[in-house]
Amino acid sequence: RGEFAGAVTTARSVAYGPAQAEALTAIAVAQATAGNIPVALETVTLISAPYARIEAQSAVAVARAAAGDAAGAADVARRIDDRLGRVVALARIAGSSL
Repeated sequence: RGEFAGAVTTARSVAYGPAQAEALTAIAVAQATAGNIPVALETVTLISAPYARIEAQSAVAVARAAAGDAAGAADVARRIDDRLGRVVALARIAGSSL
């Protein structure tokens, strides 16, 4: 997790689940934007609520698309287990490239 380790530790200390998920999502997006997809996806796994985890994976995919990595974005989106979540992520990726 490198330079994000302190941020992840702080986010995990947040007791309120939705706020923790939001913080971890923001960190994962920053990690993805920095080009470190494996670490971003590892951060996403720390989110306990399934819906929030899917949203975070989608946000990571969109961040990759915005960084010009369409193939990486699609790969991240395809890893989403939930079918609807996967379709939404792929649609967001397509929308971000317009």
